[in-house]
Amino acid sequence: MISALLFWMSVSGCVRTVPVSPVVTVPMESEKVLERARAISLPDSGQVRLQFKGSSKALNFSGSVGGILLFDRPDGAKLELMAPFIGPIFSAVYDGSALSVLTYSNAEQLYSDEPDHWISEVTQGVLKTDEFFGLMIGDLPMDDAIPLSVELGPARSVVVTWEVSDGHKMSATIGDAGFLQRVVISAPDTTLIFSIVYGEYVQSNKVWLPKTIALEIPSLTLSATVTFRGMVSELSKPITWDTSTPRGFVRKDVSVEN
Repeated sequence: MISALLFWMSVSGCVRTVPVSPVVTVPMESEKVLERARAISLPDSGQVRLQFKGSSKALNFSGSVGGILLFDRPDGAKLELMAPFIGPIFSAVYDGSALSVLTYSNAEQLYSDEPDHWISEVTQGVLKTDEFFGLMIGDLPMDDAIPLSVELGPARSVVVTWEVSDGHKMSATIGDAGFLQRVVISAPDTTLIFSIVYGEYVQSNKVWLPKTIALEIPSLTLSATVTFRGMVSELSKPITWDTSTPRGFVRKDVSVEN
């Protein structure tokens, strides 16, 4: 289940100024669009409660569970899901150099000192683990990459597209106010690899957070909605991102070769 749950725009070059159908290329606007998006105040660290509802045949999961997301980017993050009357059922801890995934039903730990292995596999090398956590709260990757195109989208939105590696593309739909509305990763043949859609954003303590995100990962037959319950609150104390093996759990080391 980690591949489904684990989971950041800069300057632009020249863009076409000739109208195309059905959308129109935006002349000289990419830098302003990206500046507005990057100017949104998003939380760098904190904790927020959530509700995860979805299904995946590949992961043998269907249902709705509560959880909590803790993060202190880029140093670490933790996602824990809990079922009513049962307690923790899943935990993923990322400490910047390793990733530990606990599944409580079989007391198994998946451990990797290549922490980007799973999310890179799911997104075919486009995203890293910290970038996925960033996307969950509305922060876009591609900080140092030059967009391939910037075009007008529906309702005064702008669609920015980057060509990543081996012909893979990532497109971000940005609303007029600068908030992310959708991020899509596609293969060279346009097959959908990954999609995340954002609901309304709310502000608290001078930072913004989407109320909901909807995930689609076809390779995992995953369709899920994450609803954030309340706003991000400060971490009560500095966190040690513990990736050690808990007592009673069986550790399985995972690497790219596996």
